[in-house]
Amino acid sequence: MIQFTIDKLKRAETLVVLTALAFGGVMAAGAIYAGVGEVWGQLKQLDLYVIAVLLGCALINYFFRACRWDLFGRALDIRLSFPRVMLYYMSGFALAATPGKIGTALRLYLLKKGHGYDMIKTTPMYLSLIHISEPTRRTP
Repeated sequence: MIQFTIDKLKRAETLVVLTALAFGGVMAAGAIYAGVGEVWGQLKQLDLYVIAVLLGCALINYFFRACRWDLFGRALDIRLSFPRVMLYYMSGFALAATPGKIGTALRLYLLKKGHGYDMIKTTPMYLSLIHISEPTRRTP
């Protein structure tokens, strides 16, 4: 069985932060290489109404995903206020582009650090989001 110690969690936390910073640096370099000015020029042509509708649709999507995550948590007897659930769920999107579902693991870490829920109890939430909500594609 894996033993989580404070030192291991601090090293993991440092690794996650460094990975996120490195990823941000690579993305910034890629944007500069691709031509930020050209992309920004195209974005400025979008109507403000279209941008508002797209952001609204994304917010509604995140709200319903947080509701689903809250239901998974309640099934495991993890009781949090919905604003806290929404905060933790949205915080996971900070690492959404990283491999290995690190954003989902961050949510579980926040449950542990903020509320004392053991990782063994919250791991099914991680697995349910991977296997139930995002089934793998089968290729022939």
